[in-house]
Amino acid sequence: MKVSRRDLLKRSLQFSGATLLGACGGHERSVARAPVAQPARTTTPQKLAPHYVVLIHLNGGVDSVLTYNGLDASKATGNIDVSYRADERIAGKERFFGPLISELARHDDSLCFVHGVRHDTVSHSEGESMLTAGKRHFGSNSPPFLGMLAAALPQGPELEAVVFSPSIRAESTGGTPGALELDSFTNESLLRPDGVGFPRPAWFEQLTKVQGAELKVRLQSDEQAAQVIAQMDQADVAHRFLAKVDRVSRMRSPYYGPMLDLIADGVAANLSKTYFLSGVPDWCDTHSDNDRRNHDRLPPLMNDLAVFIDRLKEGRNEFGPLFEQTTVVVASEIGRYPKFNKAGGRDHWPEVTWLLAGRGVRGGVSVGATDEQFRGMPVNMRTGATKGPDLQPIFLENVFATVAAIARANPSQMGYAADSVMSCIQTA
Repeated sequence: MKVSRRDLLKRSLQFSGATLLGACGGHERSVARAPVAQPARTTTPQKLAPHYVVLIHLNGGVDSVLTYNGLDASKATGNIDVSYRADERIAGKERFFGPLISELARHDDSLCFVHGVRHDTVSHSEGESMLTAGKRHFGSNSPPFLGMLAAALPQGPELEAVVFSPSIRAESTGGTPGALELDSFTNESLLRPDGVGFPRPAWFEQLTKVQGAELKVRLQSDEQAAQVIAQMDQADVAHRFLAKVDRVSRMRSPYYGPMLDLIADGVAANLSKTYFLSGVPDWCDTHSDNDRRNHDRLPPLMNDLAVFIDRLKEGRNEFGPLFEQTTVVVASEIGRYPKFNKAGGRDHWPEVTWLLAGRGVRGGVSVGATDEQFRGMPVNMRTGATKGPDLQPIFLENVFATVAAIARANPSQMGYAADSVMSCIQTA
């Protein structure tokens, strides 16, 4: 019988395989096969919900007795002047507000007030710088609070910071490098009743003039060229954003209202991580005729803060209501003296009431208290109690450190003491 070369080769391979398996105590059908390489699994990174931080500066010093901190005139000492009756206060669920808090009181469940926050200055300029730096003690090279905070917030928005100010000037920028600035001229042009389309404001035209000189700048300095390109890119982002916003507004304050509208629009459009609203100089400063001036200015301003919160609660994205993704902080650079002066005004005071709301903030609570001299009382940072152990005065650093903790930043790395966070105003 003839055997082909193919059969011979096949049989020899079968024999050698069986011999090798026998030597190892195995069987032919149990031959181990080399594992087949599986393609690597690709996992799509989970998209993080955005977190926005809005810092609103009510310039000049809000009268907290008329708004946030309703006092009973019948129980007030001679060191505190209360110009309204106890029954004129606005009742919240568990606290009283001053009569000029207006529509903001309907958000009682969402608002957290921190009373007696020490700024330790009665200077407008020093207080403004403190709000920029997030500290009472700072140097010319101190990094801005919002600049540090933006680095810790989730990626996604096109910009790190947007600053709204009455005019474009160095001290109004919130100190955040690279912040996009929008002034009141832009807003007035955008929101005028007969406005059709978007008339480019002066600052935009100035940036476009740079295009012709870009090559020259690039040849002189790559760093300067990069700055020019960044400015032009920001201007393009601003132009696209402003061209889409709605001109219909429920706001009443002539300056703060339109700017708050634009911030709400920016949050809805995922424009920026942080927003800084720089106040109109001396808007709340009342060295004379305190009550009349505040009756004219504060109710519209409080109404607009309420409408701003309304818009955040009404607006939604894929992660839910915008209010639950936005931490709102409202502060003045100084407070107002508890007694009237001879002109019926209130002078400067080194302590301030702060308002917080939104993501990470316990709503419906008031922390801190004032004594018979209207000075802030120390509290327990964990419980908020004004009696018992571990009491500390509340400084503005405590509020800023708490906002940093809410934003998942490391307060210690931002220069705050380890025990400075007010966990009593944080949600779990």
